[in-house]
Amino acid sequence: SASPSAAASFLLRSAAFAPNAALPGEFSCDGAAGSPPLMWSGAPAGTRAYALVEEDADSGSSPPFTHWVLYNMPLTVNQLDAGLQAKPLLPNGAQQGMNGGGTIGYSGACPNKGDAPHHYTFMLFAQADYITMETGATAAEVKSALNGHVIAQAQLVATFQR
Repeated sequence: SASPSAAASFLLRSAAFAPNAALPGEFSCDGAAGSPPLMWSGAPAGTRAYALVEEDADSGSSPPFTHWVLYNMPLTVNQLDAGLQAKPLLPNGAQQGMNGGGTIGYSGACPNKGDAPHHYTFMLFAQADYITMETGATAAEVKSALNGHVIAQAQLVATFQR
């Protein structure tokens, strides 16, 4: 596994919200912006590709509800613009998987009205090599395929309440 110092410099951020702050409503199921913008830096040596999984830790389901799955993002990709298309293969070369609602691409935060704030964790994985996966894989399939291929992990948490 990565040394703590190497992993500590691997950072995932968004221009739309601060770490542990509220996700703007336009990126929720009530908004029209789709996926939030993300950017990352500091990937350790040996990284060949990236994967991203976003889950709602407070969904009450096991495993947690998956909002977004991307994998085999080329090393040249270090940011995702807001509002990515819900396509299995993106123009940047990344493959998009299945969210918890059974569709491809990003599913906006959608806790029940009146719930305490839910925590949405964006997990970015530095892959040592590409994983052989069809497009449209689930988070569980991607995590299983990544097993043994992750050099470092960065995460970014947002909260959301309706």
